[in-house]
Amino acid sequence: TLYLLSRHPKIAARMEEEIDAVLGPERLPCAADLGRLRYLGWVIMEAMRLYPPVYLLGREAVREVDIGGYRFSRGTICLMSQWVVHRDPRFFPEPELFKPERWDKAVDRQRPRLAYFPFSGGPRICIGQPLAMIEAKLVLAMLCRSFRLIASSGAPIRPYPSVTLRPDPPVRLIVSRRTPERATMAG
Repeated sequence: TLYLLSRHPKIAARMEEEIDAVLGPERLPCAADLGRLRYLGWVIMEAMRLYPPVYLLGREAVREVDIGGYRFSRGTICLMSQWVVHRDPRFFPEPELFKPERWDKAVDRQRPRLAYFPFSGGPRICIGQPLAMIEAKLVLAMLCRSFRLIASSGAPIRPYPSVTLRPDPPVRLIVSRRTPERATMAG
């Protein structure tokens, strides 16, 4: 998320404006602020669309099933790639672009329910999803309220699939303090 914000200063500025409007110059974010940090939530969701921490899920077919014209017999291991589905232009127009606005409810309602599944879905959805989203919003709001992060290199990152998806090489960012005068600049 920080890497994407560092590469998209207009998006970062819009998010900072929202943070400033909700929190003011002094206050740290709290759980009561989460519903008012709407754009910040969109930024996180869009970052997880582009770089899902878990990029591949496996499930075993408990009975014979037909999915999209393909027959899977009982016991077949089915792999689903968030990386691939989250970049499918049928579900996400201009899939390679970082566009937090695509999470506006009016746009989001047009998408099939499981076209986005960074935490899996259905009965096997990650039970930590609500806590992870709360933590992500609070941490991002705290960081971006006080600091601006700028990419130290213009080189794009390459995702490295390990147990989780990691950047290769590691992301290096330059950190600078946001002051009230700088907080209003569009970057």
